[in-house]
Amino acid sequence: MNILPKKKWHVRTKENMARVRRDEAKAAEEQRRIDERAAQAEHEDRVRRLQKKAGERENSMFDFASSGPATSASTSVDPSGHVNFFAELEQKNTLNTIVGNKELEEEKKKKRDEWETKMGILTYLGGSTNELSKQKSWYEKPFDRDFQKEEDEKKKAKETTKKEAKVEKKKRRRSSSLSSNDDRGRRKHRKSSKKDEKKKKRRNRSLSTESEDEEEKKKRLQKMRGERIRREQEERARTEHLLNPKAAKKEPEKPKFERRYNSQFNPEFARQNAIR
Repeated sequence: MNILPKKKWHVRTKENMARVRRDEAKAAEEQRRIDERAAQAEHEDRVRRLQKKAGERENSMFDFASSGPATSASTSVDPSGHVNFFAELEQKNTLNTIVGNKELEEEKKKKRDEWETKMGILTYLGGSTNELSKQKSWYEKPFDRDFQKEEDEKKKAKETTKKEAKVEKKKRRRSSSLSSNDDRGRRKHRKSSKKDEKKKKRRNRSLSTESEDEEEKKKRLQKMRGERIRREQEERARTEHLLNPKAAKKEPEKPKFERRYNSQFNPEFARQNAIR
């Protein structure tokens, strides 16, 4: 039913729904008038017949009273002479059978309509809308909000937060006083420990510098010793060449080398056999 809701010929538009409701109300009003006229006609006919019967009964009662003893108002005497003590109840029953009990019929109709609406048998056009049921949805109702209560709750919350803040400040002051004393002792201990560490570092540096100086001295001495030996050998060879040049021309005997690994093919290149 929700296809093309903007079209004028659509069933569920507001204009068409209002038109249908007006037509239904008009038809119901006409039917009500017809029913009222019929009921009024039946009532007049019934009253006329009852009046006729009552007149006949009164005549019979007067005839019986004139001929016999007096009876009560609730009793009636037939022309045959039978006394009826339940004449009023019989009249009411006859009225109910002719007219019908309206209250009972309305109650039965109401129950039947409720059951049919629950089962989905009885449905009206636009019956599910709020316009027909005259009820408002939750979003159409005004929001009931107690502003005074909210303000009181906010004030209470602020007061509680202030109290908590005061208590926390006191705790912080106490803890800060205790921590300040502890910090003073720690600072003193740190200062003394820093001084000791500095002294140790200085000692270690001095020891390391001394050890490095000694190693450098040893290396220098070894180097100088090697240079001195080399110079002496060169001077010795020069003097021999000057004094005995023939002996100097002879090729020196090659020393016997220890052959190891691949250097046995060219032992003169081996580091261990190099002439120094």
